[in-house]
This record gives sequence, structure tokens and C-alpha cells, in this order.
Amino acid sequence: MSTAVTTKSGLSKSALQIVAIISMLLDHLALTMVSNASLYYYIMRFLGKISIVIMCYFVAEGYYKTRNLGKYILRMGIFAAVS
Repeated sequence: MSTAVTTKSGLSKSALQIVAIISMLLDHLALTMVSNASLYYYIMRFLGKISIVIMCYFVAEGYYKTRNLGKYILRMGIFAAVS
């Protein structure tokens, strides 16, 4: 008898975080170092918008997986105030 092993495909949480970090860095670099008239500015800003989608995904995952919604909202609020 053989057992079938299933594996998940796609990016891990850590890989998504790295993508979000690089994306946000591109967005911030475009704002500070690239001229508004260049094509690179618009490309970097477009790629930078990926970070908000990933961050919203993580917030939704946290909401879905939390046991205590009140504590989760409190932690998110404290983090937002500190940031």
C-alpha cells in the first residue's frame, strides 16, 4: 500500500512578507528618489501597491484565525497607534 502525500503549492507566509517588504520599499523609493515624470516612477508606484493587498490579506487571516476578537482588535489598535 502506498499513501499519497499532498503538498501545498504557493508562497509561504514568510515569502509573502518578503514580497510585501520589497514592494513597499519600491513604493517609498519612487516617492523619494525618482522624478515624477519618468516611467520608472509609475512602474515602481504600481508595484508598490501590491504591499497593501498582502497586508490586508494578513489582517483578514488574523481575524479569521483569532480566538478572542476583542484582544485582536486591541492589539491592532495599539500597533496602529505606535506606528
